[in-house]
Amino acid sequence: MTMVTGIVERVVEKTVNTKFGPKPVFDIYVNSTKYSWGWKRPSSAGVTDGANISFDFEADKYGPKITDGTVKVLTAGDGTAPVKAAPSSGGAITSNRDAGFPVPVTSDKISILRQNALTNARELVQAYPSVFVEGVDKKADDMVAKILEIASKFSDYTSGRDVEEKVKKLAGKVEAASKE
Repeated sequence: MTMVTGIVERVVEKTVNTKFGPKPVFDIYVNSTKYSWGWKRPSSAGVTDGANISFDFEADKYGPKITDGTVKVLTAGDGTAPVKAAPSSGGAITSNRDAGFPVPVTSDKISILRQNALTNARELVQAYPSVFVEGVDKKADDMVAKILEIASKFSDYTSGRDVEEKVKKLAGKVEAASKE
């Protein structure tokens, strides 16, 4: 068990289907982390948005779960979530998710772009095999090669690498012309 102390940012109620029909379950967010509360309403224990509480939790197959009977309300909440500081308007990029366009090769967006490109290429080749693959047999190896070729083109386009290459070539021509 691990002890946590913090302010309840929000209480969330959702409905799950059980063998007895739909039932509400509750989660709370403390220190930007979701903790599973269970079947009872947190308000029955005095836990509302803005309350300062301490509790123990254990790992569960669905994430951290508050251990029954360990919640202590240190300061009652007023039912409103605490106000978080506004994000700064300047400064360095803290995540490569915000890196812009063209998408850098080291960005974590690249894998998503490549997966999407592969799916779209596969669907395109499967929908129109006679257009993309030569021969009556439509061999699997030929289809896979064509799918990967098209996926690479899709990926280069969506990541901006195709434009980046064109800009580099154009910059090289401009630089060469300026030296003449």
